[in-house]
Amino acid sequence: MDKYDVAAPKVDKIIDGDTKVTGSVDLNQPVPAGTTFEVVVTLPDGTQKSVTLGADGKFSIDTGTLTGGKYVDVQVVAHNGEFEKSGPKVSVLVDPNLPVVTNPLDNYVVSPPVVNPIVDGDTKVTGSVDLNQPIPDGTTFEVVVILPDGSEKVGMIDANGKFSIDTGKLNKDDQVKVKVVAKNGQYTKDSNVVQVTVGAKDAGNNGGGNGNGNNGNGGTGGNNGNNNGNGGTDGNNGNNNGSGGTGGNNGNTGNNSGSGNSGSGSNSGGTGTGDGLSGGSAGGMNASNPNGGSNSGSLGTDLMQRGAVGSSPTSTATGSQAASGKSSNSGLLPKAGEKTLGVASIGAMLLAAVAVMFKKIFKRKDS
Repeated sequence: MDKYDVAAPKVDKIIDGDTKVTGSVDLNQPVPAGTTFEVVVTLPDGTQKSVTLGADGKFSIDTGTLTGGKYVDVQVVAHNGEFEKSGPKVSVLVDPNLPVVTNPLDNYVVSPPVVNPIVDGDTKVTGSVDLNQPIPDGTTFEVVVILPDGSEKVGMIDANGKFSIDTGKLNKDDQVKVKVVAKNGQYTKDSNVVQVTVGAKDAGNNGGGNGNGNNGNGGTGGNNGNNNGNGGTDGNNGNNNGSGGTGGNNGNTGNNSGSGNSGSGSNSGGTGTGDGLSGGSAGGMNASNPNGGSNSGSLGTDLMQRGAVGSSPTSTATGSQAASGKSSNSGLLPKAGEKTLGVASIGAMLLAAVAVMFKKIFKRKDS
């Protein structure tokens, strides 16, 4: 027996709930004459069960119910007279016989995130994920942001595939890593990592915003432009005086009308030829247009002045007066003498009109 090597047993698989340990032994040859073999099983609680190895080299030992997850030791012992020799011990784990589960994420590719640009001062990382279809049943997704200091922030992906994760303030040139993690039961799977560098804040965009704000408010210039276009205070004077249409009749109002419209209308007051009444009215009417040009007030003033002083029936405003923007007498009331002349001129015109009417009557009588 000294030079004989006892073989190790080959133990069949043991499953939770089994009540036997079975297997076989390939005995080394030649076997010393008179040698027998015994198979000994040591159970998890330390008790032993044994059986004589069959002539065919197989064994089967009753053990009682075996529990999964525990070990059973099996060993072959050779006996020859008063001598015995043990072979190597084989420890076998009792299989818990749990159902075989495959990882549902094994063949699923997790899409990487699309990360929106991050600029200096941002406190969130946002973006979206276009999830590959079909998604294994029971799978959920989360987005993990790895900050420059190695800490992680986690957020969920909403029904639209978007995410927004609070990070604290991020600084220019920080490196931020973002990945998507799929979870299904005890299994997880990561996407490729997207690395984003925090950029500088776009000063140009801020400037544009401020500029738009000023333009939107119109600024002082914009409001003034509107007031001028509407006639403003001066334009209102022109409107009030011009719209009365009496500037040509009394000269005094015509003079005021011209002054009121100076610098308010973009349409020139026109030439306004005719007698004093017509000239005054034309200037007044043009001056009453609040949308007219700055020249209309000047032209209206010139025509009204001509009406006020009783200009000749063919008097015409010159081009230089129309372009001047203001007449020399713009905004002034007529002098006392001018007012008298204006009234006298109107009276003379009325008398002339009456005389013409009488002539027509006498002609009819003579005929």
